[in-house]
Amino acid sequence: MAPCPRNPTVLAGRGAGMPGSTGSFENVIRSLRSASTIARTRGRLALVEDLLGQGSASLLSVHRLVQVFPEEDHSIIRDLIDCQLTDQIDCRVVDNYLSAHSHQALGSAVYALEPRTRREDAVYEQVVRVCIDTGSNRALVETTTGPALSPIE
Repeated sequence: MAPCPRNPTVLAGRGAGMPGSTGSFENVIRSLRSASTIARTRGRLALVEDLLGQGSASLLSVHRLVQVFPEEDHSIIRDLIDCQLTDQIDCRVVDNYLSAHSHQALGSAVYALEPRTRREDAVYEQVVRVCIDTGSNRALVETTTGPALSPIE
């Protein structure tokens, strides 16, 4: 509905600046800030969910890739992947940093692998790349969740 030009209240911004005004301009600004904050929060949550999803998918691919290594090595890596995923699920709601120890243990175990064949060497390079990417994703999650949230968020 278009404002009626004969209504001085509508023309003056719903009474802003008039005696008894409710400060509608301030309310509009507050509403815009809230909408912006909500949109920013949704964007941050979507980014975090995407990064964690990528990390989980990468870890599951490593779970399959390490089959080329001897039983002892790949069972250790698989157990550490299970631990990492469990910690990530348990801790990400509270703080992604709390699952850092399992991520570091997994990275150390992967870097300690000693490829003996060409096939193991090729898989080793892929698995190391996945660990590096997962570490980068974790850093991005920390960066995204690190800034202080406003009271509305």
